[in-house]
Amino acid sequence: MKNILSQANRDVLEELTCSRLLLAFDYDGTLAPIVTDPERALLRRETRELLATLTKIYQVIVISGRAQADALEKLRGLGVREVVGNHGIEPRHATDHHIAEVRRWRPVLDECVAPFKGVTIEDKTFSVAIHYRQSREKKKARAAILRAAAALSDARVVGGKQVVNILPEGAPHKGVALERERNRLDCDTALYVGDDETDEDVFALDQPGRLLTIRVGAKRSSAATYYIPNQRAIDDLLRTLIEVRRRSALGRVPPPALGEVLGFMSLMWGVDHALQKTSKRMETALGVTGPQRLVIRIVGRFPGLPAGELAKLLHVHPSTLTGILKRLERQSLLRRRADPRDGRRSLLSLTDRGRVFDVETEGTVEAAIQQALERTPQEKLRAAREVLTSIAQVLGNSGSSESGCRDDESARTQSGSRHARRPAGVSRPGKPPSGRGR
Repeated sequence: MKNILSQANRDVLEELTCSRLLLAFDYDGTLAPIVTDPERALLRRETRELLATLTKIYQVIVISGRAQADALEKLRGLGVREVVGNHGIEPRHATDHHIAEVRRWRPVLDECVAPFKGVTIEDKTFSVAIHYRQSREKKKARAAILRAAAALSDARVVGGKQVVNILPEGAPHKGVALERERNRLDCDTALYVGDDETDEDVFALDQPGRLLTIRVGAKRSSAATYYIPNQRAIDDLLRTLIEVRRRSALGRVPPPALGEVLGFMSLMWGVDHALQKTSKRMETALGVTGPQRLVIRIVGRFPGLPAGELAKLLHVHPSTLTGILKRLERQSLLRRRADPRDGRRSLLSLTDRGRVFDVETEGTVEAAIQQALERTPQEKLRAAREVLTSIAQVLGNSGSSESGCRDDESARTQSGSRHARRPAGVSRPGKPPSGRGR
């Protein structure tokens, strides 16, 4: 492990802060010092001021083992974008099933800790933390807690600093929560700081270039890449992150004015780039690209839809759609059958496996678009639709309508088969211009 605050590693932070960066922190032992009474674990005044500044120049979230309501209260007024509680369960994966599990465990755990003074059970509704910091028989208490926890069904046990955490088996952990929030907030990279065993779920993600992990206190067995010496050093890290971002902002040259047409085109290329990038992330995480998932969602809504009608809905030529349909068939996600009334037409439907994909899912193109639409007034949405429809019609009339929704493979297959008309005197790339003066 390397000290992230050393001068030799300054460049690592500077490079990272130039990206669309998400800053994520654990609470106890990271932002706030560990204390005997968890209720008294508060941010120091300087930490609080630094964090309030940080949230103005970065996307900042906190992923805590505390119940979400508890952590929210301690972070009130600081501008943190999201507070994830219960080690990643709250707010998006809290279920009645988890509540029932915790209730079922309580009698066993209550009986286990009864003989030990100073041992307390913190019931966080969706998980349990058993603290033995104030017990005079720490070793015996911990051994008894671990034995009782091992006897519970459907439970995951994670140790900590004089605490044993018991979570429902299969519940999302901090690593899952970080990935979810990075996608939701449209960040390319993330920096995570934690101090305990539950933070190892993030440290173990191992994403060089996309995730920088920092542990509070060096520990040889940790999967974190960097460390800060102790909890008080969190202020030095926050201060450094603020300085680096402000310095990079001062050195940034404002972009030139492009004018109305080129400026709008620049925005459209930005959307296209974001679509392609998200599509590749989806292929890695879900096994389907953005265009493939769009087909799945539409066919799921309209079973028996003819392939030609689907092409019209997607504003593409049927030949462009063929490649997507073939790949979905190879993955056993889509089924094509001949129309009994017209053998020339194919009717589309999802397989049982395809229907598994036909649900709302975070980290997808549609989830990002839904988020953007929800925060945009209706009159602006209507105007945007009119502009995009007009552009699509004009491009369609110029013979470019067949390049709309295609996978990368389709694009490669068809690239070069059609070329826009070049202005007189302009050669193809790589060829010298015709005429004199060669």
